[in-house]
Amino acid sequence: MTDHPNECWDKETNSFYQTGSLNQRKGKCEMIRCYADYSMDSVGCHTKPAQTGCTASKTDFSKSYPDCCPRINCNNNNNHNQNHQNNNLAGVQQGTSQTTSTQTPVAAQPATITKKPTTTTIHLPVTQKPVLGTKSK
Repeated sequence: MTDHPNECWDKETNSFYQTGSLNQRKGKCEMIRCYADYSMDSVGCHTKPAQTGCTASKTDFSKSYPDCCPRINCNNNNNHNQNHQNNNLAGVQQGTSQTTSTQTPVAAQPATITKKPTTTTIHLPVTQKPVLGTKSK
């Protein structure tokens, strides 16, 4: 790991991401954030069963997140109900919401957290502190 200083390692995709960055996760319809402590979190498409009369499209890996997420397609009878449910969950997707379309992106939820192994050195000041206890005679 020393070949990649200041980078988080995503074990699942064998990818490295610069600390402090937000990136499209390689080979996935997800965004991944790398923090200064080398921890990461990612947000991707949430799959949920479609209601009666609704179907979900396939993930479009040619697009970036959240545009790559499957879309729920409903017939006119279920359009309002399905759109209402998705709009309540769509806040993670950069504030996009569709109230009249018959295609609504599936809402995103946090996916995985991975942590890069690190070595931490703690330097303590050299001072003498009294030891509390009973005094022996």
